[in-house]
Amino acid sequence: MRRFICSLAFVAALLFVPAGRLEAQSSGPVEMSPGYLAGFYTNTATNRNGAVYQQGRGYLFVNENGDRAVLTFTGTNRLGVAWSPRWDPRTVATVGRDGGRLAIRFDVPGMNPVFWVAGSRD
Repeated sequence: MRRFICSLAFVAALLFVPAGRLEAQSSGPVEMSPGYLAGFYTNTATNRNGAVYQQGRGYLFVNENGDRAVLTFTGTNRLGVAWSPRWDPRTVATVGRDGGRLAIRFDVPGMNPVFWVAGSRD
């Protein structure tokens, strides 16, 4: 009985440890601070605005149509869809720079890439 209770206590303690501390390597970009993606972006194809909000360990993306998706880091400078009722779950977002501005490239198999560039909301 004592072993069972100790095991439960150990497992419960692990639930409160951030997942990043359990991984051998960080899955997010090391050179950037948390929340660095948050802000307004312009879709270069439609010239319409989207937004990115930090949400826990991920980011809430809202495109120019109001469709929402939560993306989380799956590798250095790469994000994948963790939740969305409308976005294709195969979407991969790659973070880079366009000159000095943040830029995000969205790739979905079978579709042309979409580019968002950080900018002001007009």
